[in-house]
Amino acid sequence: VANPALGTLTGSVTDTATGTVLWSQDPDRPMIPASTTKVLTAAAALLSLPPDHRITTRVVEGSRPGEIVLVAGGDPTLTAVPVGADGFYPGAPRIADLVQQIQRSGALVDTVLVDTGSYMGDPMAAGWTPSDVEGGYIAPIEPVMLDGGRLNPREDESPRSATPALDAGRA
Repeated sequence: VANPALGTLTGSVTDTATGTVLWSQDPDRPMIPASTTKVLTAAAALLSLPPDHRITTRVVEGSRPGEIVLVAGGDPTLTAVPVGADGFYPGAPRIADLVQQIQRSGALVDTVLVDTGSYMGDPMAAGWTPSDVEGGYIAPIEPVMLDGGRLNPREDESPRSATPALDAGRA
């Protein structure tokens, strides 16, 4: 931690069972997190959520006939790639499956709304720029995206969408 080659490091490690701080270095100093922070977030989720937990994207009736609402629950892996082909996330859920469920219900749909209310705050982190979206490094953080917001669902660093949740609704 003291090695200057590591750059500036801040943070804290807390025992979640006891609340005891096990390690801390300048924890109140605001910093832009590195991409590796998602590893810690994933580890915390695995420790906190039951092993069978699934993120749910639902479709519900809207407030008027012909209107449905895509209720986004936090899934960035949904894909619009045709059945038989993989998008960026192999085995990902398909928007086509939601469409088939709607068709089987017999609902006549003329309007699709997207409810992104499960996420709050700015979809762009401090320090992110639109050129990072265009460059394929990031997408605005919204609770539903197609293939992580990638415009080309088979390329890791494909340009990303500036409106990932809207794209899912359009699909």
